[in-house]
Amino acid sequence: MSLRRIVKQTFYAGGCLFFLAVLISVIITVVVHPRSTPPPTAPAVSYQDIQVENVSVVEHNGLSDIVARLRNPNPQAGVGRLPLTFTILDDQGNQLATKTTDTYILPASLQYAAVFNIPTNKRIATVNVSLPPEIPFIKLPSSLPMPTFNAFLRDRSLKQVGRNSYQEQTGQITNTGSFDFLRVEVTVIALDNQDNIIGAGQTFLGQLNSGQQRDFVVQWPAPNVEIARVIVQPSTNIFLEENITKIIGDPSLLR
Repeated sequence: MSLRRIVKQTFYAGGCLFFLAVLISVIITVVVHPRSTPPPTAPAVSYQDIQVENVSVVEHNGLSDIVARLRNPNPQAGVGRLPLTFTILDDQGNQLATKTTDTYILPASLQYAAVFNIPTNKRIATVNVSLPPEIPFIKLPSSLPMPTFNAFLRDRSLKQVGRNSYQEQTGQITNTGSFDFLRVEVTVIALDNQDNIIGAGQTFLGQLNSGQQRDFVVQWPAPNVEIARVIVQPSTNIFLEENITKIIGDPSLLR
């Protein structure tokens, strides 16, 4: 056998062995170490924006009360802490004052947020209400009942404090829901016959258990026009765990 033929056979044999080794390596990689598939990522939850529907200014004795009406269109998500910044401008666009307050808003609800007795040295032309750029929505289970209250209005009378006159509104709040709360807020809005806000007051009740009733009293500077109707809005922050003192039903619904 010639040297050339031996070299040629050796070359062919080596090539076959190399191809076989590569094939075995691929099989081992696929069978023993299969390619891992990344776990599917959950789609990001998106919520509709909180809407500032209306901003009203009630001026009295060199001070101003400002009321913003907020609407949360999300049926199962709310906000436990919502800082609002009120920026007050004159007719030239100059800033007269700014005030920040914290509120909250329940799912699928309308909420009034107010700041009181803001001093200004000029007539207010515009009030801008700013919400945070990122709002920390909290989704609640659909089986969790929302707080429910019944409001009953009683007498409204005129009170004189020094040289200033105030309207005093009394009433009663009943907790008709399933939970006991340590803190219930009551916001009262007075409107004229054009549904303009002409007075606003706010008070806080103590612990209000399920089925319990509590009287309230609020005041606002006496308006120059007749009050046509009064809106009473009792509310409570269900996102604060320490605010709920008793749970009727499954406690895991609040987790």
